[in-house]
Amino acid sequence: MLIACLGCLVSCGGSSDKGTKSAEKVLSAMLECPNEKLAPINGQYFALDETIAPDQESVAAEQESEYLRWQAELGDCFSEKDLQHFIGYSNCRLYFHSIAESHSATISVSEMKPEKPDKEVQYFDVKLQVTDANGEAKECATRWKVEYNVDKPELLSDIKLIDDGNIMDLVS
Repeated sequence: MLIACLGCLVSCGGSSDKGTKSAEKVLSAMLECPNEKLAPINGQYFALDETIAPDQESVAAEQESEYLRWQAELGDCFSEKDLQHFIGYSNCRLYFHSIAESHSATISVSEMKPEKPDKEVQYFDVKLQVTDANGEAKECATRWKVEYNVDKPELLSDIKLIDDGNIMDLVS
C-alpha cells in the first residue's frame, strides 16, 4: 500500500525535470532571435502596409514548411496534438522573432529562472538582452506560463506570454 501511495505521489506531482528542460528548450527557441532555422524571414513577415496578399497555396505550403521545421527541432517537447495546437494558435511563438526582424534587433536569453512547478503549470522568468539596430544593448524581463500535458508531464501542452517586459520600448 505504501509503495502504491509513493508511486502516485511521484506520477501525480506535475511537471518533471525533463518537462522543465523541454520548456527551457522551447522558450530559448522562441526568444533567441534571429533564428533562421525556425523563423526564416519569408512571407510571414511582410510589412503592415503590404497590399499584395500571397495566394492560398503559397500560404499553405509555408505553413506546412514551418510546422515541419518546428517539429524537427522541438517535436520531442510536445505530443503531436499539442504541437499542432502550439504551431497553429500560439500568439507568442513568433512575437519576438517578428520584433527582431522589423526593428533589425537581436535578442538573446541572458537568464532563465523556472519556478517550482504546481500541478501541470510552471512559471518562468526570462531576462533578455536586446541589441537594437544601433548596437545598443538593453535588458528586459519577461514572464511565461508553461502548461504541461496531463498524461505525460514531461511534455508541454502550451506556453503563454504573461509579460513581454515592454520590449517594444527597447527597440523603438
